[in-house]
Amino acid sequence: MDDNPSSRDFIKRLPITLTFEDYAGTEKISRLEERLSNEAAPSGTDPSVGDFNYYSPWGHLAICYRDFGYEIGLR
Repeated sequence: MDDNPSSRDFIKRLPITLTFEDYAGTEKISRLEERLSNEAAPSGTDPSVGDFNYYSPWGHLAICYRDFGYEIGLR
């Protein structure tokens, strides 16, 4: 994980049990009970397969298993 406010906020919540579901045939997502910090976060990212990301508009964690290009709100 990158050393940033969102990652540190997530690490503070560990251990955590999450349930993931498929989304759009490109990633697995799980809703968090509380949103993570977006402080100093970029506006979006172009994830690679295997990347673990936070989609701030919905408050979901995402694990990408297919490339799909740059996404605003994905951090």
